[in-house]
Amino acid sequence: MFICGITNLNFMQRQNFVKLILWLWRALLIAGAVLLLLWLYNNNLVASGTWTAEKDFCQETNKSILTSPLTDPISGLYPADRVTASGIDSQGRCEQDFFAEPVYFDINIPRSFDHVRLKIYYQNTSQPLLQIGLAKVGQLSDDWSFQLQPLENQYFDKLNWFKINKGNITLWQKNKQFNTIEQFVNNIPSNQRVATFYYDLTSEAIKNPKKVIQWNYNTPMQYVDYVISTYQPPQQVGDLKFGQADFFITPDFSNGRQITFMFSAPNLAKAQQPIKVYKIIAELDREPSGWSNFGAIISNFWTSLWNKLNQ
Repeated sequence: MFICGITNLNFMQRQNFVKLILWLWRALLIAGAVLLLLWLYNNNLVASGTWTAEKDFCQETNKSILTSPLTDPISGLYPADRVTASGIDSQGRCEQDFFAEPVYFDINIPRSFDHVRLKIYYQNTSQPLLQIGLAKVGQLSDDWSFQLQPLENQYFDKLNWFKINKGNITLWQKNKQFNTIEQFVNNIPSNQRVATFYYDLTSEAIKNPKKVIQWNYNTPMQYVDYVISTYQPPQQVGDLKFGQADFFITPDFSNGRQITFMFSAPNLAKAQQPIKVYKIIAELDREPSGWSNFGAIISNFWTSLWNKLNQ
């Protein structure tokens, strides 16, 4: 009987040990599932409301690295007949050149966003005007359906006129007449020509519409007296230039899965030097996820996931 009691005790201990192992295994599975759901929630629903992607073109130069829209959400520049393959410059930095325009790049996004700020590091030695645009869904340059923003305008950077800055607005005057931008906007001369560049004057402020024009690279500056613009020149970072552009992403410009951008540099094909792009950073934001909008966010997530699976 003593031996039988020991046998029963060992059997019960083994049973308890097996139950403990099963309990721990189930706990690990549940914890893993919870962590996976939290990871999917954060990466696909972007609970914080902010999401950042970066492109340095090094993955294209290293063929041993496998890329996908998840690991490398920003595409290289295309089409192939206007760009070079990604390469490495004399300082060991990855970059991609384009020698004709327009060229494009895509950003694969985990969900819809309201706003994007692009930060571009590049070299441009010969092209006086460089712009970037957000494309409407399914439309490219043939329709010119873009939100355009300036990255660099060397025509203005080299303009030796009187200049006033306030916030992101700049006023250039061929002959100084005004001390502030407010004075100019409230007293626009009716007998002098004003050129605007990414700045809209109100109809009430314009006394003579024939004297107000939208500036473009063909505008003869000898016939212009004032220029007003929201253009901000790029910063110099070593031998690179650093420019920024902001865009609002309305439903016309995103399908919730991808957004497309265009570089525009008029007459670039005639220039002797290409434009070299070293890094693209995209900072996207929207309303953070909360209990008040949790149901709508989950619904939009499953709709977006279903659309992706059925592409």
